[in-house]
Amino acid sequence: MSPLVVLAVALAGGLAALVRYGVNHLAGERGGLPWGIVAVNVAGSFIAGLAVAVVADPSLRVILLAGLCGGLTTFSTLAVDSAAYASAARGRRARGILRAIANVAATVALGVGAAAAGFALGGG
Repeated sequence: MSPLVVLAVALAGGLAALVRYGVNHLAGERGGLPWGIVAVNVAGSFIAGLAVAVVADPSLRVILLAGLCGGLTTFSTLAVDSAAYASAARGRRARGILRAIANVAATVALGVGAAAAGFALGGG
């Protein structure tokens, strides 16, 4: 991989992380779930599915997948949010566990659906 591609991956990842932060900050938490994080994870999944179907150039593909989608999406936040929901429901543990399950289920189901839609839209 050329130094220019490495730089492009880093720039795409950094800019996408700023977008993720902004979307999460603006969306906040509504209805008990972090919809900003769900939104960026779903958008990143769609972009990744589309890129896999459409982009043939290996350099551009790594810039989009590792850089852009890697910076935009965040598994660690999904995991930490879900663990916090499950443990923070003092006296209402069942509600916290259900909230954690809803967060994981919504993100995974919507993310896989978005990736499939992007792939299909790209002709894959």
